[in-house]
Amino acid sequence: SGGTHWKNERVIECITDWVARGAGFVGVAEPSACEYGGQFFQLSHLLGVDREIGRSLSREKPAFRTGTDGHFIMADVEGEIDFGQDVGNVFVTDQETRVLASRDGSPRVSTHRFKAGRSVYLSGFQFSPQNTRLLHRTLYWAAGDERDFGVWTCSNIHTECAYYPGSGKLVVINNSQQAEETSIRDAQGNRFEVRVEPLGIRVLDA
Repeated sequence: SGGTHWKNERVIECITDWVARGAGFVGVAEPSACEYGGQFFQLSHLLGVDREIGRSLSREKPAFRTGTDGHFIMADVEGEIDFGQDVGNVFVTDQETRVLASRDGSPRVSTHRFKAGRSVYLSGFQFSPQNTRLLHRTLYWAAGDERDFGVWTCSNIHTECAYYPGSGKLVVINNSQQAEETSIRDAQGNRFEVRVEPLGIRVLDA
């Protein structure tokens, strides 16, 4: 979390100014956690969430509604998210926080805009194909680059690819133990429909 370094007001000012001017910030589990100044997440004003550790029980906390409504970050999520041992007792700090996933009244995935910038909070993270795609989308959304997402990216989360412009080769990898079909779009909008055998690799001319 950074510990007591978050008591340094200059650190808070620099990150706040950076996000305000259009940058993206992604926090996982307990980002900027340090009990100081009546809050726990010292960047709660950017994240739109904080964590209850018994010091703000008397504070009235805004209610929130959980809903994806087709949000870009959640487009590839099926079923309940599994972050492993994620953080609970998180609450939203203002009505501008959008909660995309929650459990037991605690946000698990949420977004927040701060001036020209964007922030995303994830209550935890563990590796899985679905979580990796969620993080991939999170980074694009936080950067405001949703329109650029998808170029040289496999549609199937169980596959991945790499394009080598020097040789014009596209390498597609199947990470699952069953045959997978995937679609890949290049920078010109052309699509490659590929079938890859279990744990297999395909090399294509692109």
